[in-house]
Amino acid sequence: MSGDRKKRSGRTDPDVAAARRMGDALEARGETEKAAAVLAKAAGRATRDAGLLMDLGYARLAAGDGAGARQALERAMVLRPADALIRRPLAQIYESLGKPAEAAAALAAISPEHASPRVLGDLVRLYLGLKRYKAAEQACVALQKIDPEHTLLAQHGMTLCRIKQGDWRGALDVALSATRLDRYDLTTAFLAYAKDRLFRSVPDAAPREAELLARFLAELREHDVIHAEDEGTFGADEVIIG
Repeated sequence: MSGDRKKRSGRTDPDVAAARRMGDALEARGETEKAAAVLAKAAGRATRDAGLLMDLGYARLAAGDGAGARQALERAMVLRPADALIRRPLAQIYESLGKPAEAAAALAAISPEHASPRVLGDLVRLYLGLKRYKAAEQACVALQKIDPEHTLLAQHGMTLCRIKQGDWRGALDVALSATRLDRYDLTTAFLAYAKDRLFRSVPDAAPREAELLARFLAELREHDVIHAEDEGTFGADEVIIG
């Protein structure tokens, strides 16, 4: 989340700018609680500064205050509800507090066509954990539309979602489509499983599905790391509420 912090925008008054500089200096010295206190005091005066509230949220998170970070970012979201750079770290905080449904809701409010690949990847993962397979498949479709680069991952996700819904024919159709891009490893594993479920009884279905899910989640994690630098191209001005 630290990379997102550098992308805050908006004008601030001199007192707020001074508080930010002091907060940065304190954090650099490892005095995270003092940094959060300085920013909290400034936020008490500049109550409409969403960027300052974002900084406060990050500072509190660094100090180990997850509940305080959540409060600051929720206040920032009220001021800039369409800002993905607020919604993604807030979703991460919700998830860390054991609230995956709230995390998914925070991300789902970002219009899919303007969400970053990482946001959509997070949504897929959260929806899978919540067993909301139709919603997870929709997030995969949105990911595929961003750029052809994401097509194979998206088709793997769509295949998994259809498997989880018992749509063996649909899963096989998507898996076959994925073989146009890749004929190895996870693609062939999805294809073999969908084919087996459609045409015969599969006594070891549960462990095979668990393995497919684990491998897909690993692929999602790798995708998240690869596209970390893309996050800044999906700024607040490009995000709308769906």
